[in-house]
Amino acid sequence: MDTGSDSIRDGFVRQRRSLVAISLVLFFYQTSGVVIESINVLGNTLRLTNPPRVSAVLWIGWFYFLLRYYQHFRDTPDKGISAAYYGRLHILARRVAQKKFKRDFVPDEKFADRKGPLHFNFSRMEVFSAYPSFWEIEVNADVSYQTETGVASHHLGNRKLNLSRTELLIPRVRSLLHVIVDTRLVTEYFLPYLVALIPVVYQMMMWTNL
Repeated sequence: MDTGSDSIRDGFVRQRRSLVAISLVLFFYQTSGVVIESINVLGNTLRLTNPPRVSAVLWIGWFYFLLRYYQHFRDTPDKGISAAYYGRLHILARRVAQKKFKRDFVPDEKFADRKGPLHFNFSRMEVFSAYPSFWEIEVNADVSYQTETGVASHHLGNRKLNLSRTELLIPRVRSLLHVIVDTRLVTEYFLPYLVALIPVVYQMMMWTNL
């Protein structure tokens, strides 16, 4: 059992909860107009002689928990975002490669007796190399078709085809949407930053009289 990773994970969850809580409390204080004049501590009432200082204390707490969350965010070794994105992208890229392979396949003289459409059976469809400008896909397929005497088939062996950056654009967008919408990763790791920005944006709007 990896107690180190568990400890980091537990600390991350605590700091995330604290950051969200202090951000919402600060935003509520900014927008509600509430004035805190006293605090009850263990049955003792502490009267505040300068209530506006509460805002400064809340901002200090906000900055502290933001820093602590950022530190635990950096210490979390495997967030799973890259794996989820590229896992989905590989699936979508293989689908695009199948369609392209079928569209671009040109039958040779072995298919002279063909009397019907070609039917492809892909036994292997993997990303062989991934470059910035294109992906190289390795394909292993069998193709069958109708003849006058029955059904014929041919093994095409290992072949490679390239998917350009343009052909991968839609799969990349869909993979990104998959990570954002279909997984908990974005809300778990990045949404707390957006929540923490709410009081900052509101404060800037107050300063600029928007």
